[in-house]
Amino acid sequence: MRQNTRKGGVRHGCSHTLSHHGGVLCRQQGYFDLTTIQTAIFEYNGKLTILPVTTQRPVTPQDLDLNPDQELIFTELIMDGRILEDNLHRMGLDRTWLDKQLKQRHISSAKEVFLAVCDRNLKFVLFKK
Repeated sequence: MRQNTRKGGVRHGCSHTLSHHGGVLCRQQGYFDLTTIQTAIFEYNGKLTILPVTTQRPVTPQDLDLNPDQELIFTELIMDGRILEDNLHRMGLDRTWLDKQLKQRHISSAKEVFLAVCDRNLKFVLFKK
């Protein structure tokens, strides 16, 4: 670990702190092999920020020439059997649309639903009670 801290990977004069406590902080972030860390920075809030060696960073869709759809935040439409009318209208939807979604899933009433959510692409997910 000392060798890695001397390589210039530690900022703000924290090499002693990193060598003393850094092993635990690195392991908490999933870095068990310290040679996979390019830079470790103790932030002003006491957190440790780690920049991994390029060959050790997680693969991204861009690395694989993939173009996945953007994930969207879901809005709750039914919670514990209650239809959340405000959320339904905020999404530009109505009871007719919701009833159709329930019917397609062989559910006769919102009271049978623990949670139902929907995103802006109208991806509808529900969990029965």
